[in-house]
Amino acid sequence: NILLDKEYEALIQEAIDSLPPKCREVFRLVVSDQLKNKEIASLLSISESAVNQHIALAYKRIAAYVKRRYT
Repeated sequence: NILLDKEYEALIQEAIDSLPPKCREVFRLVVSDQLKNKEIASLLSISESAVNQHIALAYKRIAAYVKRRYT
């Protein structure tokens, strides 16, 4: 079980690393730094709408990456 968890964790990290740079940065700020969308928008000088789009794209691409690897 522990081995599978580590493999899955590595796969998720690969998926995150494959994201476009700005998308990856926004995703990291949301997940790791736990910043709010408004804070991220201010920090990166982008709109909250752009932050939302980056987050949605990140989750979509991560899910697709994982699905490709496990099917």
